[in-house]
Amino acid sequence: MSPNHNDIDGLFEPAREKLGPLKSDEMYGFVPALALGGPMELENLQKVKTIEHLTFLSQLAPLQDWGFPDL
Repeated sequence: MSPNHNDIDGLFEPAREKLGPLKSDEMYGFVPALALGGPMELENLQKVKTIEHLTFLSQLAPLQDWGFPDL
C-alpha cells in the first residue's frame, strides 16, 4: 500500500519530521481524538500504540469511510 493512500491532509511527512519514525506497533494519532472534537492539526498528533488507539477509537464512534481506494 502506498503511504499516499493513508496520508490525511498531507500530515504524514510533517508528523514524521516532528515526532520521528514509527515503530512497527505505533501510528500517529490525534490527541484528543477527532471523534471527541479534537482538531485535525499537526500539533495534535502524537505517537500512539496502534492496537490500543484503534480499540479506543472503535469505542467512541462507528467506523468512518475515509474514501481509501480499493486495493
